Amino acid sequence: EIKITGFDETAVKPTLKLQSGVPFTRDVLGEDVNRIRQALIAKGRLAPQLKDPEVQFDSEKNEINVALSGKVGPLVEVTFKNYTLSEKKQLQLLPIKREGNIDVSVLEEGARRVRNQLQEQGYFFSEVTPLCTVTPPTPSTVDNGTNETCQNLNPAELNDHTVKVVYDVTLNRRLKLTEIRITGTNKLTFADVEPELKSKKASAFAFIPFLGGYGRGFTSNALLEEDRRTIESHMRDFGYRRAHATVLQGISPTQDNLIITFNVEEGPLTRIAEIDIQGETAFTKDRLSKEITIVKDAPYSRSQVRADNDHLLNLYAREGYIEAEVRPSVDDLPKRGEDEQVRVVFNVIKEGAKAIVNDIIINGVTGSASVQRAKRDAIKRAIPLSPGDLLRADKITEAERALYVTDAFRQVLISQQPAGDAPGGAKKYDVIIDVEEKKPRVVEYGGGYSTDFGALGLLELTNVNFMNKLRSAAIRLRASQRQQLLRFEFLDPRFFRYGKRQFAPLRSQLSTCATRPSPASFARP
Repeated sequence: EIKITGFDETAVKPTLKLQSGVPFTRDVLGEDVNRIRQALIAKGRLAPQLKDPEVQFDSEKNEINVALSGKVGPLVEVTFKNYTLSEKKQLQLLPIKREGNIDVSVLEEGARRVRNQLQEQGYFFSEVTPLCTVTPPTPSTVDNGTNETCQNLNPAELNDHTVKVVYDVTLNRRLKLTEIRITGTNKLTFADVEPELKSKKASAFAFIPFLGGYGRGFTSNALLEEDRRTIESHMRDFGYRRAHATVLQGISPTQDNLIITFNVEEGPLTRIAEIDIQGETAFTKDRLSKEITIVKDAPYSRSQVRADNDHLLNLYAREGYIEAEVRPSVDDLPKRGEDEQVRVVFNVIKEGAKAIVNDIIINGVTGSASVQRAKRDAIKRAIPLSPGDLLRADKITEAERALYVTDAFRQVLISQQPAGDAPGGAKKYDVIIDVEEKKPRVVEYGGGYSTDFGALGLLELTNVNFMNKLRSAAIRLRASQRQQLLRFEFLDPRFFRYGKRQFAPLRSQLSTCATRPSPASFARP
């Protein structure tokens, strides 16, 4: 039953999949609700107010009654000022035309997409602003006909109103980005940062569809600001902490060629005068220093310091201190000549206790209870972790890799959660392995024709989790008019255990081949 105020359902009702006497599913209900919404949008009701469907089950008749109520919402008109866009293109670019929503984020997203299209056409500095007019105005309407009106639209109050959305387009000059330069420094060139820059030069192969890139280049004020920050970030990694880049735009008076120049003021170079580690107890300072790659008197690089901080955390994690926290700090020191000096301190905020594996919990396996038990045993056998082991980050990474290598799982997620205290001040953790299985059986087939062998055929049957023990088995058949090859393959990567976590694999192949001699082999000399 459709109870939408102001909506004539006679045209859409016969097209719905949920009719009297057909099986009910939530998926089909969702499709029908969307079909009704699209019917309203097609009539210009771009913000219909539909409530959640009411589903009632009649146990005596074994029937389900569905009721959908709501309001048609305001009549919405979308137009463009100073620009023409076809209806087909509007459907592609404007979410308001498809989603049934006039929220300001939807309007702004439409403006952004139109602006991107204009930038691809060479209008790099075009502006697109949505303006909204509510007729008749509501008591809450502010500055009718402006962008502020768009920001305060409330569809629940606009059921008997008309909303006109005008995208006000200012094209500005159409240009071709022919060159991007970096001046003021010899530490960085355009080639060094070209892959990272959002602005793109005009492509010489623009005539090739889909492969030629941007025919007139691509940029905007927002992209130039991002690129400016990218260049400054690189300069700071070279040790110029106070480097500043400005954007200069040069336009030829006749050819409409745009030249972008990033002018860099380097500022003083910052060098590392001292390196210190504080707060360590589990390891000696000498041991921790081996993980640090920055050196004294070298230019200070924030990214290198972050990388060394990660090295220290990885060392702790490899030794079972998974709760360790290390944070770097930088202290300014007096200048030495023209260069600024800093002291880099790696502060060990927390080391925590060593982590011990308490139990391994595996989720996501399917099948009967016995099948699930077999799959869990196979997973535990495949990973380098056992209850009582030291919980090390590298072992967790290795466990994920070992399970992905089997090709039996689409996704593997390994996490841990506290499970109490262990003797000697250590802490117990349960290792939780969440897996998403692939279909174990894979069928591949193919065919062809050869002038030498005639018709060719291929059939392969593979099971990537044979007997639910992460073994692989396959039957491969290749056949032609002259030759037939049948091969059986079996692989158990953990056939024989030696040592604590080491295995010898077993690989077996059995092939049989039948070949018919060609008629030419019987020809008389």
